[in-house]
Amino acid sequence: MKKAARWIATVIVTFILLDWIFGQIFNLYVDRFGLKGDYESIDYLLNSCEDNIVVLGSSVGLNDINTKQLQDSLGITSFNGGANAQTFPYFLTTLKAITSHQQKPELVILCMSPNNLTYSGIGERYKILAPYYNRDISDIDSCLQTHTPYEQLFLSSNSYRLNTIWFRIFLYNFITAGLTGENGFVAKPVPPAFPTKTDPENLSAPIVPERQDEINRFIDICQSNDIQLMIILTPQYINSDPAVAGQLLDICNRQGIAFYNDILHPRFNSDSTLFYDNLHLNINGAEIYTLIIMERIKEIFLKNSDNHEAQ
Repeated sequence: MKKAARWIATVIVTFILLDWIFGQIFNLYVDRFGLKGDYESIDYLLNSCEDNIVVLGSSVGLNDINTKQLQDSLGITSFNGGANAQTFPYFLTTLKAITSHQQKPELVILCMSPNNLTYSGIGERYKILAPYYNRDISDIDSCLQTHTPYEQLFLSSNSYRLNTIWFRIFLYNFITAGLTGENGFVAKPVPPAFPTKTDPENLSAPIVPERQDEINRFIDICQSNDIQLMIILTPQYINSDPAVAGQLLDICNRQGIAFYNDILHPRFNSDSTLFYDNLHLNINGAEIYTLIIMERIKEIFLKNSDNHEAQ
């Protein structure tokens, strides 16, 4: 019995020691090489973003709006903080981060696809924020602790926390998922074969209650910080408009928020050569779409200026 207890104690101590060593090695690696790839944008959003226009949302925002093009044309600092395979808990985390900085954005553009609204949970890729755990950044700790009752205990382990992402962090030194541009924008290349139209998944699926609550919280944060908000469902190469588009329009109308349903936008839905796949524009499509977004931004700022003058 004593031998078994000593063996168990040895295993536990060895694991704790190896876990600590792994954490130290990871921290040394980050200190020396920094976090590359998606983490460059994440780190900027969480810690230092003070741009006038910020794009948030999933990969459709990241790949469809060229913030360098916006900045050059409008003369207003702009940054693209869209992220691959993320959903609303991530959007809220990044919004809370940028509104905690000294200078807040004048305009936030939230870009989504309908499937960002039809599922619950924090999303499979929220754990990409694990390196920022226990650093007093709003939402990250509470969101990461939602999986099991013992998640907070497990997250204290470096091995557990970084288990699924350390290799991705390493690969970011060599691989990027698209044509990396400036101001956070990442373009999809022109594909070797253009997509053909499809029927969207979950065409009649509604916005789930959890997402409705998060949309309202997102709007409340923007309004309480005097930030203009534009919500967009970006172009897709599909046949039909999903049901969530009408629901989102109703929410935005009630809240007085600028909403654009561009899923079946005629400029794009009739031209497959502007798409990388059915969900994302390619670099040529993004250039055209950014021009459209630019005109909308001008309208919002002009309207806001007129309102201030009237007061």
